[in-house]
Amino acid sequence: MRIATDFEGARIEVLAAESAADVRLRVPADPKHVKFRQWFAFAVLGAAGQALSVAIENAGNCTWPRAWMGYQVCASHDGQRWTRVPTTYADGVLRFTDAPTSDRALYAYYPPYSNAQIAALVSRAQSAGARTRTLVETPAGHEVSLIELGRNDAEAPALWIIAQQHPGEHMAGHFVEGFVERLLSDDADARKLLAGATIALVPRMNPDGVALGAHRTNAAGLDLNRQWLAPDVNAPEVAAVRTAMLARGCAFFLDVHGDEALPYVFVQGTDGLSMRTPHAATLETAFTAALGKASPDFQTVHGYPKDPAGKANLRIASNWAGDTFDALSFTLEMPFIDNANAPDAVVGWSPERSRALGAALVPTLLAMLPKFGATSV
Repeated sequence: MRIATDFEGARIEVLAAESAADVRLRVPADPKHVKFRQWFAFAVLGAAGQALSVAIENAGNCTWPRAWMGYQVCASHDGQRWTRVPTTYADGVLRFTDAPTSDRALYAYYPPYSNAQIAALVSRAQSAGARTRTLVETPAGHEVSLIELGRNDAEAPALWIIAQQHPGEHMAGHFVEGFVERLLSDDADARKLLAGATIALVPRMNPDGVALGAHRTNAAGLDLNRQWLAPDVNAPEVAAVRTAMLARGCAFFLDVHGDEALPYVFVQGTDGLSMRTPHAATLETAFTAALGKASPDFQTVHGYPKDPAGKANLRIASNWAGDTFDALSFTLEMPFIDNANAPDAVVGWSPERSRALGAALVPTLLAMLPKFGATSV
């Protein structure tokens, strides 16, 4: 039996793995940033039919140790279907057990969504008639792609969705897939939305970080969601998307993320903007009502504290977009743990639920179109 890290995004340190009954590991920091330490993914080879017992000994020293409370490790025995396995957290050690049914069992903080899957999604959208282009090639040679669907005229409101600035937040990749698949389907709401607006989607902001197995940063060790006011030269991903947005305009902006500790689906608006108007608050209320109607997983009771008026951090994408374009703008968060309002002990907050939430964005945006000044063609 051995521990393998021979796949994209794999990241773990092995302390001991001589026996399936006593595997001891450590979560490493992001490659260029010692502050961030949370993501793990690895394969266990040659343990089929054995009782596997794993201890991640430095879990208490991770960036968000509170995230392990109630958390269950994600496992796949076939590389396709993911479930949760029995997990405990005590005295700073995260322990889990499993009984692998194959000689290559995968374990991860969350089911990964690979760069190859993103590339296939972009290709599928292009084949279905979407306008696609590469905004920038990253230092590691990956593409940051833009998918445009719907109207292609300047009068149509531009609705921007970006995902996975933080590479370890793979639920954002699954969310994007659900959103795109519904847009490409023979769905009445999708047809109406595409007739009234331009959908501008950046399905993966940080492909380098995904490939490296980073949790929060890009290949240069930068948190991209702190780069929007004045991008560093080592954050070409943000600079390229900003340029595209400034050229096209923006009526709506959604930045899709995952939260390590809060077991809820929620959004963070732009309460802290200096020029925030009562109309902005009205639009936010309308959006959250529409999303709550479209998705039983969404709620508005739990989330982040609101920023005090005039104290918005404009380095954060949603605040920058809201301030720059006077746009309805949000950060959307999904849980790593589970949705406490609708728990599922087998899969927790799963890729399937992430995709369903992405699909629910279609009728939500359709309900908001009149408020964006859209007119159908």
